[in-house]
Amino acid sequence: ILYLDPPYNARQYAPNYHILETIARGDNPDIRGVSGMRDYNGQKSAFCSRASALSALSHVLETAEYQHLMLSYNDEGILKPGEILSALKRHGKTKIVEKDCARYKSNSGGSGRGRVKERVYCVRKTHPRNALNDLSGAEWLYFLKSVEPTAYSTRGAEGFAHKTRRAHPSPKPPQLMRQFVELFTKENGAVLDPFMGVGGVLLACSLCDRRAVGVELSPVFVEKYREACAELKLPAQRAIAGDSARLLQLLPEDAEFDLLLTDPPYGDMLSRKRHGQRRKDTGKAEATPFTDSARDLGNMTRDDFLPALRGIIEAGVGRLKPKGHVVVFAKDMQPRGKAHNMLHCAVTEELLKIPDLHFRGYKIWHDKTVKLYPFGYPHAFVSNQLHQFALIFRKEKRRK
Repeated sequence: ILYLDPPYNARQYAPNYHILETIARGDNPDIRGVSGMRDYNGQKSAFCSRASALSALSHVLETAEYQHLMLSYNDEGILKPGEILSALKRHGKTKIVEKDCARYKSNSGGSGRGRVKERVYCVRKTHPRNALNDLSGAEWLYFLKSVEPTAYSTRGAEGFAHKTRRAHPSPKPPQLMRQFVELFTKENGAVLDPFMGVGGVLLACSLCDRRAVGVELSPVFVEKYREACAELKLPAQRAIAGDSARLLQLLPEDAEFDLLLTDPPYGDMLSRKRHGQRRKDTGKAEATPFTDSARDLGNMTRDDFLPALRGIIEAGVGRLKPKGHVVVFAKDMQPRGKAHNMLHCAVTEELLKIPDLHFRGYKIWHDKTVKLYPFGYPHAFVSNQLHQFALIFRKEKRRK
């Protein structure tokens, strides 16, 4: 850990602390002035000059050896907060801890007339060749687990306005989506979600300083997302009410993305009558489709769903930067007869038809909040569906 507390202003330390300097050196300097200051021409700090302070800070950041850096500075300093942040972010993930304090004035006996904001800038250094994200090696390693078990609460602050977002049949936890956003983008990176629902991905982007665009067929869900933003006091990302089948017409012409992260409807799964957990939970067997629109992928048969999904993802891939990633959530269905109904396999095969899109693997999300039921007991094996697949693809450069 490297801790820096440099001069904030034009007042040089050497003349102001000249007695301590003399004690430390143990010498007998020539002195001048009323207070007997020693000569400090060779000790002037570059941090005390507006012209040289930023380059002095940059030099330390580039040449010092550290994994974590903490810089103390206040809002009356020579360097502005934006300048400091810009310099620090080039070397790692940066956050600020801020405290309002009484302003020290040497001619007032420290009585604290006026207030200042004292800031500690905390930097976690990233690998200089890490062009993908702002994670440390340890954080990157942690994400590489093939199974991610979670038990996110839906109550209070940890629920992230779940009471509002549950208007959607299957809202994704922003905390989960944030993990994918932080692995596949850097701060201020751009994320696209063509099936945004009530905005789990968009909320995740707001939580970690990324930009996002979401498209959703249902205006009701878009409005619920905006309500959630207001409840959480988070900046609203760009949320478009429209049909993702017209994705390129809906997106800004100059929009380019680092990541496409989405949880699409899984064909007509939710538009069927319930026979499993929901029926046991509620005593009701009614279907719970996302919308009643024929354009909704959630109301399509498997034969129509897969090519429709591919068309939308392919349009999004066209706006991805080279080596940008696509992450698509998919949940398998119960097998029927000779049909295995492993939807994640069918989706993977379908999306691999997209030129330049390569499959990189998957991560399994195990939702530990889903209840277990003795399906099939005591006659036959019927599995509980407690997990979903996050299918991970990358846009590769086309070989010449």
